[in-house]
Amino acid sequence: MRILIVYSSKTGTTEKAARKLADLLKLETDLTGAKDFGSIDLSRYDAVVVGSAVRIGSVLKDSKNLVSRNLVQLLERKLAVFLCMGEDKTHLDEYLARSYPQEFLDACLVKGHFGGEINIDKLGFIMRILMKKMMKDKEPPKLLEENIEAFAKEFEEEIASRRTQQ
Repeated sequence: MRILIVYSSKTGTTEKAARKLADLLKLETDLTGAKDFGSIDLSRYDAVVVGSAVRIGSVLKDSKNLVSRNLVQLLERKLAVFLCMGEDKTHLDEYLARSYPQEFLDACLVKGHFGGEINIDKLGFIMRILMKKMMKDKEPPKLLEENIEAFAKEFEEEIASRRTQQ
């Protein structure tokens, strides 16, 4: 079983989460950014995990495009998806539905919310000002390592149970 984790990251948080997930999975796992996905031979993989940051209630454009342009090939594999976002899990299904085709979401064995971080130094000038105002007197969001661990465990269990059903 070989897994590909494809991530879209603006400030590095989603990449960090994807690397943590790759370390936790006990299966052979490769990692790539969504921008480099075109050079990947998807036929080498049994499963694909797609991860993206959320900006203004939607996943990053390169993640949306990756899924929509490669939907047929992706649906031939076991799938999972995760989002990195500063908001709580209650928005997960809404953001997924807004961002990805329903056919893709229906095929995902696991959907995860990994929390998020705000890397002020990596934001543009205007976003930096907005974030500072929005975060005033609030606890900054953080990656939820326990969610990443639970996702890895559930994904491996789902893959194993599907193998025994075949």
